[in-house]
Amino acid sequence: PFSMQLIEHEKYGQAMEIMRRQKIDLNLFCDMDPIHFLEGDGVAKFVTAVGTIDYLNLFISCLFDGDITKWKYRVPSWFGESTAVDVKERTQHKKDFDFTTKVNQVCGKMREVMMQFESDGKTLSGKEVSDDHFLLPVLSTFAKQNPPKLEEALSMIRENAMAKSS
Repeated sequence: PFSMQLIEHEKYGQAMEIMRRQKIDLNLFCDMDPIHFLEGDGVAKFVTAVGTIDYLNLFISCLFDGDITKWKYRVPSWFGESTAVDVKERTQHKKDFDFTTKVNQVCGKMREVMMQFESDGKTLSGKEVSDDHFLLPVLSTFAKQNPPKLEEALSMIRENAMAKSS
C-alpha cells in the first residue's frame, strides 16, 4: 500500500511516478476517497503535483465508472489508522459517492480546475501556465465523458484556433 500512503498524504506527483511505472490502475487516486478528491482542492493539488500533460491525459483516459478498491486494490482495514485521516469519514465518503457517474464528475472537476489555472495564469504551486497550457487534457475530459461532449470540444478547438490566428 505504499502508493496508497502517498495518495493519502496527497503526494500525487510521487504516487503517479510509481503507479505509472508499476502499471497500477490510476483510478486509485479518486477511488480511495472520492469526495475528498473531488471537493475542496484535491483535484487542484493533483493537477499541480502531476503537472505533466501526458500524465494528466493518461489519468483521464484510464477513468471508468466503478470503484477499483472493491475488487482490484482493496484498502486494508488498518490503513490510515496512524494518520490524521479519519477512517470512518473515508468509509462514509465512499458510501455517499455515486460511482456510476465518477467519470463525468472527475472530468468536470478536472476541466474546471485546469481552466481556472489557465485563467489565473498559474497553478497552486505558482508555476506559470499559458492560456492553452491544459488544452489537450481539457479536450480529453470532454471526449471521456459519457456521453462525450464533442460539440464543446470542437467549439473549444475552434475558439483556440481563432485566437491564435488573430
